[in-house]
Amino acid sequence: MVSIYPNYPTNDLVEIISEEKFKFLGRVDNVINSGGAKIFLEELEALVKKVGSRDPYIICNTLDYKLHYLDLKQRLKAYYFYQSRINNIIIDENVIELFRPILIAHELGHGLLHREIAMMSGFQELEVLEKRSDKPMEYEANLFAAELLLEDETVLKHLNEYTFFE
Repeated sequence: MVSIYPNYPTNDLVEIISEEKFKFLGRVDNVINSGGAKIFLEELEALVKKVGSRDPYIICNTLDYKLHYLDLKQRLKAYYFYQSRINNIIIDENVIELFRPILIAHELGHGLLHREIAMMSGFQELEVLEKRSDKPMEYEANLFAAELLLEDETVLKHLNEYTFFE
C-alpha cells in the first residue's frame, strides 16, 4: 500500500499494529527538534519535578517571576522582560482567563530559554502560537509552553479515544 502521507523522520518509538493503527511507545532521546528549535525534555521535567507542578502560575511563583496585568490596549497579548535581576511577565488584562496560562507558559519559556537575549531587549509579540521561520525563539517558546501544559500521557489518552492510535 502506498501512503498518501509524507514520511517525516522523528525520534518517536512506535509499534505498528496494522496499516491503520500504531502504538506510541516513547521517544528515543527526549529532545524535541522541530524546525531547528530544540526543547530538552529532561530539563523541563526536572523543573516540573522541582516545583511539583506544571501550572505556570505556581512555576512563576516558585522561580520568583513577577506577573503583571496591565491594559495593553490589545496591541500586545503578553511579553517578557528581564530588568534589575527580576524576571517579569506582562499579560494584557483584557485577555480572557482561559488563555492566560498559555501566555504565561509561553513567556516563561522565553525567560528560561532566552534570558540572555531578553537582558538586551524585551520580547514583544503580536501573534502567539504561530510558527514563523523568521522568529525561531517564538517557536521555541511555543514548544516549551505546549510541552509544559500538555503531558504526553494526557495527549495520548485523548488521541487514543478519538483517532487511529492504539
